[in-house]
Amino acid sequence: MLIRISGVVLTVLLAVTLLVLSTAREPQAAALHARQGILDLSTWNPKLEDRIRLDGEWEFYWKQLLPLPDHMANGTQQETLASPDDYAEVPGTWGQLQVDGKHLPSHGYATYRLVLRNTPVGVHSPSRRATFVSPAKFMSMAPN
Repeated sequence: MLIRISGVVLTVLLAVTLLVLSTAREPQAAALHARQGILDLSTWNPKLEDRIRLDGEWEFYWKQLLPLPDHMANGTQQETLASPDDYAEVPGTWGQLQVDGKHLPSHGYATYRLVLRNTPVGVHSPSRRATFVSPAKFMSMAPN
């Protein structure tokens, strides 16, 4: 009986440990968090942290599918874009965002944009000032 109880306790402890470990996020310096569409990598040491999360505030352009910036193809400076409609928290949804004082619907399209500044030399990026552009199109289907 005692062996059976200790086996159950050990199984529960193992399950709880695996659950905690599987949901834990890798620590990342607070400085490596995108703010107003810019992620400054000057404090990042790729030898100590080989990956970073691109979490934070991305520029959000509602009902615009922006093309890939020219500077990524030919090394020139990118032309100035219009101000974003808002800044979207990534990861997240656009449901809480407002454009022109109105909440956005659950369907539509937009571009999320993030600029990486001070990218360390040798890190794979098209230039030392990389820009990530992510067009997004989502549709919500509801029964009539």
